[in-house]
Amino acid sequence: MEIAQGVIQEFNENGKAIIIADIPNINRALFRKYKNVLIGFSDGRKISAKQMRKIYVLLKYIAEWIGDTEENTKALMKIQFNMQIQSVGKHIISFRDCDMTTAREFISLLINFMIENEIYSGEPLYLLNDDIEKYIYACLINKNLKRNDSRQRISRLSHR
Repeated sequence: MEIAQGVIQEFNENGKAIIIADIPNINRALFRKYKNVLIGFSDGRKISAKQMRKIYVLLKYIAEWIGDTEENTKALMKIQFNMQIQSVGKHIISFRDCDMTTAREFISLLINFMIENEIYSGEPLYLLNDDIEKYIYACLINKNLKRNDSRQRISRLSHR
């Protein structure tokens, strides 16, 4: 898949958009007769300094838990994020080029990882989260999974 950037020229009442995009390799596009495209909408907001600080605080806690450097932990978590994300153009290569929405999703991934692995943080994680609904959901899911695991163990033991 080739990725190209474009500009929306106009929207119409039917929910359609006219987009002008540069084609990276016109000869390849003509040869392959491209007909379908994937479009990702970017609002143009860059990662904030506050989000950047949150990411590095969370990475510090995870690095301490793993027993590795913050730099290696950052690389590992970027790989994890890039493997999980489904959207075109949402992959994190550098935080400098990252948009606010992608940074928000990355923060949620870091917090989910910490909740799942019961990683201690020196402050409440809800204060570091940009998406409180995802945080609450992660807390509920992890507590429910623990309850279900213990119930399954109890039921297995009682049937023996």
